[in-house]
Amino acid sequence: MTFEYSLESNGNIQYFENRIIALSNQEALSIIRDITERNLTMAALQWNESLMKMMTATSPLAFLVIDHTNDDIVFFNHRYCEIWGLTDKENEIREKRLKNNDLIKYCQPLIAQPRFVKNAYRPLEDIDNREIIEDVIPFVDGRYIRRYSAQIRGLEDEYFGRLYIFEDITEKESLSQSLIEAVEREKELNEMKSKFVSMASHEFRTPLASILMATETMENYFDRMNKEELQKYLQRIRKNIEFLREMINKFLNLSRIETGKMPYMPEPTEITGFINIWIEEFSIKNSIKQTIRFEKAFDEAILTIDRQLMLQVFDNLVTNSIKYSPEDGVIAIRVEKLEDRFRFIFEDKGIGIPKKDQGKLFEAFFRASNTGNIHGTGLGLPLVKQIVERHDGKVWFESVENEGTTFYVEIPCNLE
Repeated sequence: MTFEYSLESNGNIQYFENRIIALSNQEALSIIRDITERNLTMAALQWNESLMKMMTATSPLAFLVIDHTNDDIVFFNHRYCEIWGLTDKENEIREKRLKNNDLIKYCQPLIAQPRFVKNAYRPLEDIDNREIIEDVIPFVDGRYIRRYSAQIRGLEDEYFGRLYIFEDITEKESLSQSLIEAVEREKELNEMKSKFVSMASHEFRTPLASILMATETMENYFDRMNKEELQKYLQRIRKNIEFLREMINKFLNLSRIETGKMPYMPEPTEITGFINIWIEEFSIKNSIKQTIRFEKAFDEAILTIDRQLMLQVFDNLVTNSIKYSPEDGVIAIRVEKLEDRFRFIFEDKGIGIPKKDQGKLFEAFFRASNTGNIHGTGLGLPLVKQIVERHDGKVWFESVENEGTTFYVEIPCNLE
């Protein structure tokens, strides 16, 4: 017989497992094992899983990751169950009681064309098929669901699964029948989403692989690990989840600003204090090997800005400078007060931007051709542009490949 219990001492709770083995009618052997670290580890894993779900809960897109080598459901969000009418099966999916083929069986009656499932899934289940696949699924209830799919592979080109993204485009399909402008807009959105799938399938693979490896290691060897080793793996999981959350937040923030749904709350702000506080907090949150140098031509000045949005401008521009600059480099931030506006200048001596790429740099998901294996989403600069324009300002840059890049942000003084 085995049972678990807990004891509290000085405000700390310890967990124990007691296994009782009967030796005879009058004797029994009791084996007690401290399982506190195991329970804490499992609680941390459950917390991280909850955080991942929160990250995708606000997205209008449905996410699904399938490992077609064993038909396992690796990841999904609630929006997926909503689109496919599987909300009553959500617990079964989460508890791994259903496989991908079970989902297909439940979803097939919703599809208007019976042959679609068989014909559409054959190339998707082929793990040698690395193409990004896009198609539209007609439903019997009149809905149209657009599906994007791409493989997730590891650093050694190992297969981790296939990422699916679903979007209900029924309203767009209806509008496209009567509005020529909607056709062009749909084309732009399709290209952007294809880029998003390509970016997501590439950028998701490393953190997902790291999370999976850390989780499996703790599950298999937690009895042999000390506290420091467990903490190392938990920190690795947390770091990768923070990266995924930041990537999804950038995408969501860009969409909110473009649709006018991002809160905009400008207020008078003392600029030099704002920048000094930002540098202090940014340096604490990030491991920086370069030097950030703030140069100012005045002591105090007031500018009306949305502080939270402008923090994102500084975060994105300086993060880019750090990523593409040598470790001993200097990132210079200068502020100039002109007659009717403020000019913020961000200068680095990094790899620069090739001339052929400069015209597309503010397009969503675009990355310069010389970035190599440096991680990035192509969302930071479009977000910066949207925020600056929300302040009635403008942003531009000057760059020479292998010599460095300078970004200029101008905000007018007469904002209300």
